[in-house]
Amino acid sequence: ITLEWEQVPRPAGADAPGEQEPRGFAHPRGYMRSPVCPELRGEEDHCPHCLCSPCVIALPPDFLKGSCDPHPANDEKRHRLYRMFWRLLDSLGLWNDPEYILRKETRTVWDDRREILPECVTQEVRRRYPSHDGEYR
Repeated sequence: ITLEWEQVPRPAGADAPGEQEPRGFAHPRGYMRSPVCPELRGEEDHCPHCLCSPCVIALPPDFLKGSCDPHPANDEKRHRLYRMFWRLLDSLGLWNDPEYILRKETRTVWDDRREILPECVTQEVRRRYPSHDGEYR
């Protein structure tokens, strides 16, 4: 599999300054695959929801820790995690993936600016932080 390479800025004191990393590998949470590589689709660990191989939930990011019983404060926790996953999937290029764009066009109106979080993400976040009243907005 051939991945595109780009210069990735590194913090001061990092090993081998100027070293190049493949696109999508520079995420601070350490996620190591890019969903925009169609060569990875169809592999055993390819997720049909987030289009990543492996699924973003299979290699949980550092920010996905803990869980708790149903509570009103879980609404805020879920929305914070949704924003973090949005940024992670954005950095991996999901929102520009042709398969994702086609999926979004069939599920929303043509001018909807919001992105659709993958089902694997919403299910895992809801499992960890369930709603106190059983309803999700």
